Amino acid sequence: MVAIPIDQLGISTSIPFEINLTPPPAELADLVNTYFVIRTDAEELLEMMPAYSAQVMVYAAGHSLLLPESGAVYRSQTVTCTAPLMSAVPIEVAGPALIIGVSLTPLGWQCL
Repeated sequence: MVAIPIDQLGISTSIPFEINLTPPPAELADLVNTYFVIRTDAEELLEMMPAYSAQVMVYAAGHSLLLPESGAVYRSQTVTCTAPLMSAVPIEVAGPALIIGVSLTPLGWQCL
């Protein structure tokens, strides 16, 4: 196998956003996977939202667009809930953005 230096691949080693994850207290662990805060100063950020759990997000600044393969465009609201995703979906974040959220377990989603 030949090793190729990362700078020759055209891959950025910098991450244009900051993400902080906080585990839930033990009494909420059946309902909550994690709490998160995402910050970016980028005016536009195109990423992939992984297929994952349901989420509740508060957009304190900025907004995002979910861009599924169907061609539909889903713009975030100040408070946004997403159901569990079956596949990764492109997401375009218009920043600067500050997103505060919670990732829910299946039971947490059911209780919501």
